[in-house]
Amino acid sequence: MHRWLFGSRKGAAEEPPTPGPSGEGAEDPVVAASRKLGAALQHHQAGRLSEAEAAYDEILSIDPDNIDALHFLGVISHQRGEHGRAAELISRALSRNPSNPPAHNNLGNTLGAQGKLNEAVVCYLNALALDPDYVDALINLGAALRAQGKPDRAVACYKRALALAPHAAAANAGLQDVLRDQSNVDKTAVRPDEAPTLKPESCEWHFNQGNSYKDQSQWDEAVASYEKALSLAPDFSPAYVNLGNVLNVQGKPDQAIACYRKALVIEPDLLEAHYNLADVLRDQNRLNEAIPCYEKVLALRPDLPEAHYGLSHVFRNQGRLNEVLDCHKKALSLDPGYVEARWGLAMSQIPKMFGTDADPMKCRTAFAAQLDELERWFDGTRNAEGFKAVGSQQTA
Repeated sequence: MHRWLFGSRKGAAEEPPTPGPSGEGAEDPVVAASRKLGAALQHHQAGRLSEAEAAYDEILSIDPDNIDALHFLGVISHQRGEHGRAAELISRALSRNPSNPPAHNNLGNTLGAQGKLNEAVVCYLNALALDPDYVDALINLGAALRAQGKPDRAVACYKRALALAPHAAAANAGLQDVLRDQSNVDKTAVRPDEAPTLKPESCEWHFNQGNSYKDQSQWDEAVASYEKALSLAPDFSPAYVNLGNVLNVQGKPDQAIACYRKALVIEPDLLEAHYNLADVLRDQNRLNEAIPCYEKVLALRPDLPEAHYGLSHVFRNQGRLNEVLDCHKKALSLDPGYVEARWGLAMSQIPKMFGTDADPMKCRTAFAAQLDELERWFDGTRNAEGFKAVGSQQTA
C-alpha cells in the first residue's frame, strides 16, 4: 500500500500579490502560501524530500492551516517511515477539508503501514465514497483486504481498478498475487457441526443488535450498533446498507448515500445498495444520478417491479410521459396486483400532470379507459390496498 497522489486543493491557484493595508504591495499570506506550494510540490515529486519539507514548513509558518502543506508534509513523514506523525498531519488536513479523496487515501497508507488494517480500509472507503473511480484507492483497498485474508473482495477491487485503468501495473500485480494465493489454499468444506457460531461482541452480533434497534425505531441505538459492527469489520457491506437506511430515516441523506457507495465498493453488484441509493437520489431530486442506479438494479433483477415503479417517479419528475407509462406497464406485467403502479398508470394519463402537447381529447379518452380498468380491478377484496395506493400517489 504505497500509492499516493499529489494534487493541490481545488481552488488553490496563483494570484498576483495583494496590496496590504499600507498600500505598499505587501503580499496576502494565503496568496503567498499558494505561490510557494508549486515549488514545494516540484521538489517533492522530484524526490528532494528535504527541500520539499522545508518549503511546506515555510508555507505553514505563513498559513498554519494550509491543507495542502499539512497533507503533503504528512506524505513525506510516511515516506520516511514516520507513520505516526504522518497520520497526525494528514488527519489535521482532513479536519479542515474532509472532502479530499487523496488525503483519505494517504491516511489509509499511513495506518496500513502501522498494521491498523481496519482503519486503513475505512480510509480507502471514505476516499471511494467521494470518488468511486479513484484507481489508487481501489488498489490500496485491494491490498488491505488481501492482508486481512479476504481474497474475494480484494479481487473485486483489483478488477474494478483494471476496468478503469487497464494498464495499471500495481492492480494487475495485486490481482495475480491474490489469485496465486487462492490457488495454494486447500478449500475444504466446513462440516455442519463445525459451522461458526455467533460470538457476543462480534461484528455480526452488533449488526443483529442494530437490526433489532431498527425494528423498534430506536434510530440512535441502531446507528451506534452498526458503527460498532463496522469498526470491527469495515468491509461488512450489509452494515453499510442498513446504516444508510437508518441515516436516511433520520433525515441525513448525504450520509446515507456515502454508506451505500461504500457498500458498493465492497460488493459492486449488491442489489439492495443500488436500489436504496437510487431511491435516496430520486428523493433528493438528483434525477440524472438516480437513473443509472435503477438501471443497474434492473440489470441485476429485471423482474423487480419496485425498480420499474421507482424509475417511473424519476421519469415523471422529468416530464417523460412515455417512459412513465412504460415503467408502470412493466411493473404491472410482473405484478398485476401492484396497486401503486396500477393507480400511477391511470394518473399518468392526465396531460396537465406532465405539461405535454398531446391531444387533450385523446388523453381524456385514455384516462377514462384507465379509470374503467381500475374500477374493474378495484373490487371489494382490494379496498384496503387500493386506498393505500391512492395515498401513496397523493404524497409522492
